[in-house]
Amino acid sequence: MVSSRVPEPWRDAERMWYAERRDDARRLFASTVDDTALTTQDRAYYLSQWAYFEATIGERERFESLYQRAFALEPHAPLLRLGYARTLWTEVKDATACAGAIAELQSLLASDRWDRENDLALLAYEQKIATLRAWLRGEPGGPLWP
Repeated sequence: MVSSRVPEPWRDAERMWYAERRDDARRLFASTVDDTALTTQDRAYYLSQWAYFEATIGERERFESLYQRAFALEPHAPLLRLGYARTLWTEVKDATACAGAIAELQSLLASDRWDRENDLALLAYEQKIATLRAWLRGEPGGPLWP
């Protein structure tokens, strides 16, 4: 599980991001994810959150690069894959890439590589995937949003 205590540099970076001081924010985001005191899981989480910020301003290349770094740290974490797929659709608006990311997520969920400790139940992932697929079809989706 990701630590419940958000590092202060990360909070500062978020404030800078919203103040449109993107380069300063990126430096603080980077210093947070490079902090060796964080667990690997925490670092992957913060990389995915930073990637989301980049996606919201159309920085696809940075978004992809940051997620690839997160996947390298946590290759068998389906929640990262779900967040990636969702952002591909909700922010990047790339239905083809989103469908591919969903397929990768489903492959991971069907494998023995998935570390289920402290993770969502398979049914929750299935429901979230169903909602995401509905969104791709232009439908409202189900009760569990990804």
